[in-house]
Order: sequence, then structure tokens, then C-alpha cells
Amino acid sequence: MADAQAPEPTQLRLLGRFSLLSGSGAEAPISAPRQRALIAFLALQPDFAANREQLATLLWDDTDERYARQNLRQIISRLRRELKVVAPDFIIADRELVRIGALNLHVDVRAFERAASISMTADTATALYRGDFLEGFSCGAQGFDEWAEQKRSRLRMIYRAIAPSPAANFFENVPPRDLNFTGREISLEALHSLLNSADAAADRPVAIHGLGGMGKSSLAAEYVRKYADAYGGVCWINAARRTSLVGGLATLATRIDPRFSAVRDEERAAALGLEQLSHFGKPFLLIYDDVESPETIAGLLPSSGARVIITSRWADWAGYAAPVRLDALDEDAAVEFLQKRAGRSDSQGAKELSRALGHLPLALDHAGAYCRLTASSFAAYLRQIDLRVARAPKGVARPTSTAATFGLAIDAAARQHPQAEALLASMAYLASDGIPISVVAGTSLDKRDRDGAIAALSAVSLIDCSASDRDEITAAIHPLVQVAMRNRLAERNEVTATLAQITTSLAQAFPASAITDPKTWPVCGALLKHVLALREFDRWSAGASAAASRLLHGAGAYLYIRTAFRDAETLLREAITIGETAFAPDHPVLVQERFDFGRMLFFTGRIDEAEALFRLAIAEGEKALGRDHIDVADRLCLLAELLNHTKRYVEGEAIFREIIAVADRREDSKTPHDVAWRNAFGLLLVDCGRLAEAESVYRDALRIAEKKLGREHHEVARAMNNLGATLRRMERYEEAEPLVREAVAIWTELLHAKDAYLARGQHNLAFILHALGRSEEALPLAEQALATQEDVLGVAHFWTVDSARTCAWIFHALGRIGEAGTLRARFNLQDELQPRTEDA
Repeated sequence: MADAQAPEPTQLRLLGRFSLLSGSGAEAPISAPRQRALIAFLALQPDFAANREQLATLLWDDTDERYARQNLRQIISRLRRELKVVAPDFIIADRELVRIGALNLHVDVRAFERAASISMTADTATALYRGDFLEGFSCGAQGFDEWAEQKRSRLRMIYRAIAPSPAANFFENVPPRDLNFTGREISLEALHSLLNSADAAADRPVAIHGLGGMGKSSLAAEYVRKYADAYGGVCWINAARRTSLVGGLATLATRIDPRFSAVRDEERAAALGLEQLSHFGKPFLLIYDDVESPETIAGLLPSSGARVIITSRWADWAGYAAPVRLDALDEDAAVEFLQKRAGRSDSQGAKELSRALGHLPLALDHAGAYCRLTASSFAAYLRQIDLRVARAPKGVARPTSTAATFGLAIDAAARQHPQAEALLASMAYLASDGIPISVVAGTSLDKRDRDGAIAALSAVSLIDCSASDRDEITAAIHPLVQVAMRNRLAERNEVTATLAQITTSLAQAFPASAITDPKTWPVCGALLKHVLALREFDRWSAGASAAASRLLHGAGAYLYIRTAFRDAETLLREAITIGETAFAPDHPVLVQERFDFGRMLFFTGRIDEAEALFRLAIAEGEKALGRDHIDVADRLCLLAELLNHTKRYVEGEAIFREIIAVADRREDSKTPHDVAWRNAFGLLLVDCGRLAEAESVYRDALRIAEKKLGREHHEVARAMNNLGATLRRMERYEEAEPLVREAVAIWTELLHAKDAYLARGQHNLAFILHALGRSEEALPLAEQALATQEDVLGVAHFWTVDSARTCAWIFHALGRIGEAGTLRARFNLQDELQPRTEDA
């Protein structure tokens, strides 16, 4: 029988980018820099081993010995777990030594050194040298980085001694390599693949495109440095204007054949030079840098014998070139780059600053240079980020500031459409993604101008547009583009006017009926982040005060109905404060804002404050509208609920009957007052022990709600839950369960997982299931309800205490006496075996 085929060796590549490949070719996911450093160091030691003290000192030379050894133990433990897929005992450690235990391991550095020592295998050695040792890598430990640099220098000297001279005869105008180049390995590979794919037979250019400052030119320069030997020549040409591109190609033509210097027409000379590129033994590589648009290069592409890389802000290269979109660095690469550029080890500070800079390479380069030159911390730079982004530090390779770089793109968009800059300005104070175009365009632009402005901004990569789930066109914008735009507005003294305009537009778009209409919640949710972003600037002008007050009130009301009470209170208070400067004391808007604030106070247990606000709003409403007006009746309902809560049942019942009569006279109304007020009245009847009457009221509420609102509505779910709770009190559990279960299902669809109403339904269902003898099924619902209400409402709210009591009851019934006792002690509950509960 033939021997089984030997398994493929594990490959450890340290020349170029670090990678560890199993025998099947799968790359091990080793992301932590010190994990990679540990493996690299062990792989080049005699017997693949080193003692623990040496490793701890090498990798944590800036900490005390105990902490260093503790860190070493942790990363060894993680590596042993993570590398089981590569080899069962890849890392072996005892009290003294740590070593690589993989028996079939191929290390490219060791193979390179062996091949380089034998003259007959020099070609093999040069083929193995895919890049410098641990190219671009630093683990942040000075000891290891110094060891790696020594190893890197020695291996580079060996390579230069045996490598053939570069094949390229021309190497024109290529900018110097960015020594801090980081995190673009995938883009480099994609670029090389496109330039050498089957499509390359047609000599299709490749366009690296993206927002200014993304590092498009740096990527192209790194590609040239890495792959120049694959080409017969390289020429880098500034292509920002067609004249400079033509001039650069004409100069190249003269370099190829001096006779072309006699051709006076530069366009003709450029064309002749492009024709000569097909005569090279290898393809020639042209880089057209900073192309404004496809029109710039029309008629200036070689027909054969060359590859072309284009760098450009222009976004749409369909039909002209194979696009490679360059986005911001991922967070790990951004943090590594920033620390390396600044010469500073502060991963948390680098993470916070790089996030604020949107991981933009140009901004990271400038920030790192500033911190290095001034010995400033990342936190100090972050505190003055708008100012720093507007200026470039001295001595950097790209002396144009980040803001100025974007300013060039803004100017280009404005040349394409006169309204482009105004549209961008309206996005400068909002969240950076999901910006609804219909809101920021407002009524100032008709559809044709709006579409033209969007196209102009998109073309130069300043915004990205997409359609939302609601068919709303939304835009995303880099945060630093917003900074640049805010700086331009400040220079022109246009900040106040711009803030007033966007505040007014957002206030007009934000639904005012979130408390009564769940259908508005998706719109409210989409706009909320923009309200909060705008609020952060805290510069509401006098002319925008009324709009700002309405906007904050609408957002606060939405947060209230979604039971985010702490945030709701902040916004509702601010709305009133602003409203008091914008409106007369008895203005209907201000009166309603105070009433809604009282609603939130009542729900969160501040009864006396709420009652005073309710009575004031009712008095103002009666004076302006009359007692029978639906808005006044709505306020009376909340007062009646408060009276019920404070056991003033007779006064509360009289008000409920009065306002339900008002609502019933408005049968054509689509607002659910007649349902909501019956739901609230039922609570009073239950509290008075009049369960049969409460059942009748809830059934009326459910009948009206299903006819008027359909099944998928918050008030329908509320009526179902309340009816189910009433039937439960009457011990009609089988009838109660399907009603409450459906209420929970409706609320699950309508509300978020941490909603107090949903939790109330879950608690009610848990109570019923336990009463039916299904305690195991009931417990998860009861625990979820308690967790939500404790988080949303706090430990003192009566709904939270109710859920705690029910949970303790179920624990006790399941024999989990200790857990029941702990819960009762935490909530100061009596040692009772039956819970008390109220409806929603």
C-alpha cells in the first residue's frame, strides 16, 4: 500500500506582511501586534525557543517585571487556543521556556538565508524576498522594534548583494515612499490583480478614487515601490489639469526618443510617446495622479503596451476604468499609523483621536506630526480638533491642511453646480450618515437643482447617496468634510444663518405626534441622531429659537413614548427653556410643551410637579379653546389618571366619563383618543374593584380600536393587555393568555426590546402562565420584564417593583427559595406568595 501523502507544511511568512498559513492555506487570525511579535521572535531563535524572562523584557520593556510576565502568560494562553487549527501544539510553554512546537513549519526567513548562502540558489532566495522583514510592523515595544530593525537591515543587505539590478529603464518623477504607510495590503493586492488580470489585455486603466486625503497617491506610490520590477518602466505624471498631463507625456516621449523634442505640438508629441510604449519588453506603467474627471484624460491613454493607474476624487469611472474605491483605514491600522507617526504609545488616546478624525490618512498624518513636533498628547489635539484640521503642521509631506484639501473638492463641486456648496453646508451640523436630502434641501431647491447639486457633490466624493428603507434619499459625509465646511462658514460669518436654516428645516420635518401615532416612529428614529448632533453645537440663534424649541420638544416627546425617560427629560426641559424666550407665557406651543413635560414627570413618579403642570395647562386650554376641545380633553385624561393614581377615584371617574363623551362625538377622527381614554378609565375601575365594568370598558376599547386603527397599533395592544389583566384578576386565565400573548407580539413588532410597555406585557403574560402551572415557561418572561423596567424606569417605579414581586413569587414556586429571598430583600418586599399587579 502506498504511503499516505505527507501533509503540507505550515507557512510562516515574515518577509513582507506577517502571515501564518496552515497546511490547507487558511490564514491564522492573529491580530494582536505582540502575539505576532512573539511568534516572529521565536521562529528565528535556535531550536525555536526563548526563556520567559527574555520574552517579557523584549515585549514589555516599559513596565515592571511582574506585569510583563503576567501579560506574557495571557498572550501565550490566547495563542495556544487560537492556533489549535494550525497545529495542536504550535506554542509549548513550561516554567522557564516558550517554544514553537509545530513539527512541520516552513519559515521564509530561514529558507531565504539558506538559499542566499549558496550561489546556485540565489534566484530562489530573491524569489522568497517578498518585502522587508515584518514590513511596516511595530508592536509598540522598543526592545522588540530595535531587534526587528537590526534583523531587517541585515536581511536587506543580503538581498541587495544577490538581487539583479532593477529591470525598469525608466523611473520618472515617482514621489518618495511614505515610510509610515500602513493598512492597505488588501488594496495593493486588488490593484495588482486588476492591472494583471485578463482584462488587462485590453489595457484598461485602473482608477483609485475616493475622498481627498484618503491616501490615493500614497497607495499608488507604494504599489510602484513594491512592483516596479514587473514593468519595463514607470512614469508618474501630475494630471490635475490636462495641460500638465499632456506636458508630462510629451516629456516622456522625448526621454524615450530624443527626436520627438523637435515636435512642437505637445499633444502630437504625447501621442507619439504613447505609441512607443508597446516596444518595451515588459508593460510600461503610467500613473496619472489627481485626475479631475474622465474628460481630463480623453485621448491620452495608450492603446497597448502599458498599464495606467489613475488617482482621482472623481467617483464615477464606469466605462472608463476599473474602479478601486479607497475608504478610510480600519481602526486597528489607523491607531497603529497614528502612534507610529507621533512616536507615542497611547493606544486608547490614539483610538479616540482616530475616530474623531474618521480614520482619514491625511488627517492622521497631520495629527501625528503635530503631536510629535509639539510633544502634545492625543487628547490635547482632540480638544482643539476643528482648529488643528484647519492648519497643516510644518514639515509634513502634504503641506495642504485637511480642511484646505476638502476645500478644493468643494470648489470643484461648486463649479459644476451653483447650489452644491449650499447643500453641503446644510449637512455640516448633522450626524455624518443617514442625512435625509429632502430635509437638508428644504424648500430652497427645486428637484432639478437638488439632483444637480447631489450629483456635483457625489462626483468629487464629498458625499455618498443611497435610498433608505422608506425610499428616502440619504447622504453620508465624512466628519472632517463637515469640519471643513464649518470652517468655511465661520470665515464667511454664515454660521448663525446656516444653523437657523437647518434647525427650521429639521423642526418642520420632525413629526409632532409621536406620543399618539406610532406610524411616525420610524421617521422620528431616523431624524433623532441629527437633532442630537445639531444640539451639540448649542448655538441656537434668536431667530431659530421657536424652531429649536419645537424641535427639541418633538424629539423629547419621541424619547418619552419610547420610554427613554432620562434623555427625554433633558430635551423637554431644554425645549421649555428656549420656548420661554421665544413665546409668550400663555402661547399654545409653550403650554403644550409644559404639559408634555408634566406627562413625563407623572410617569416617572413625580406626582406633585406633574399635577401642577396639568392643571395649569388645562386652565390655559379652557381659556383659549373651551373645555370640550379635544386638546383640553387630552390634558384632562392625564389629570384623571393622576387622580386615580392618588386614589381620588370619584373626581377621576367624573373626568373620564366627560372626556370619553367628547371623544365619542368625534367618530370620524383617526386619532385614538376614544381608545386611549377607555384604556386609562379601565385602570380606575380595576383599582376600585369593579372588574366587570372594567371588562366592558376594555372590550369597547378593543372593538373601537380594531375598527379604527387595525390590529397593529400600540393602543390595540394596550387594550388587549389590559383586558387580559382584568380577566386574570377574575381567574379566567385561559381567556386571558391569548389576548396578552398577542399584545406582546404587537409590541415586539412596534417597540424596541428595552421598552417599558413591552416589559409590562411580558410581566402580565408571565403571571398568567404561572397561574396556569407553566412556571418554567413564565420565568424567562418575568426576568426579562424586570431587567427592562429596572433599566428604563429605575428600581423605585411601581411597575419595576411589581415585576420584582412576580419574579420572586415564581422563584419561590419553583423551589429556588434563595433567589426569591434575595430579590425580596433587594426590593424590600413583604414575604408574600401572591403578587400584586396593575394594568398598562
